[in-house]
Amino acid sequence: MTYLVLIADIVDSRRLANRGQVQNRLMDALDRINRRGSPIESPYTVTLGDEFQAVFSGAAGMVEDLASIQHALHPARVRFSYGVGDITTAINPRQALQMDGPAFYGARDGLDRLKDSGDLAAITGVAGPVGELLDASLRAMANGMTRWRANRFAILRDLMRGDDVKSIAARLDISEVAVYKNIDAGDLRTLMHLARSIEACLDQKLTPERP
Repeated sequence: MTYLVLIADIVDSRRLANRGQVQNRLMDALDRINRRGSPIESPYTVTLGDEFQAVFSGAAGMVEDLASIQHALHPARVRFSYGVGDITTAINPRQALQMDGPAFYGARDGLDRLKDSGDLAAITGVAGPVGELLDASLRAMANGMTRWRANRFAILRDLMRGDDVKSIAARLDISEVAVYKNIDAGDLRTLMHLARSIEACLDQKLTPERP
C-alpha cells in the first residue's frame, strides 16, 4: 500500500523567545488533530525537538491540518514536507516512530530542500507533470500564507470543515463582516477548491488500482 508521510518542523525554533510556549501549543494542536482518526494511520508525533511527523492512508484533511497547526503556532511558521510512497516496516498506530521506507525518505529529502530554499511546503514521490503540479501548488499556497494573521488560518480551517460564517464569527469572537473580509482578502474560497483538488489528486495516488 502507498502512504502519505508528513515530516514538518518549526522555522527558526531556537530563535523563538517563547519557544517553550510554542512547543506546548504544538503538542495541544497535534493532540486535537489526532482525535480526528481516519485517514491518520500513525498519529502526529513530536520526534526531535520541534520536528513532528505522521502517516496517512489518505490525503483528506491535510490542508485543514496545515491551517490548524499554523493557527495554533502563529506567528511562528512551520515547514511541511509530504512524501508519497511505500513504508517497508510495520505501521506504528501509537506513535509515528520506528518506521522506514521510501515515503519517509522522500519527506525527509523534501524537508531538507525546504530548509535550503526558504519555502514552506513540498510534496515528493509523485512522478511526472502531476507531481510537479502538486508540489508547486502546495508550495504556492503555503508561501502565500506567510503574512496572514492568526484568524485567517482559523477561518480557512473552519470553512474546510464546512462551518458557516455565523458559527466561525462566534467561535473566533469577531464580526461576520470581519470573516467575510478575510475570505475575500485571502481568496479563501479559491484556496479551498485548490486544497480539495490537491487532496483528491493525492488520494488517487494513494488508493490501489482495482483490477
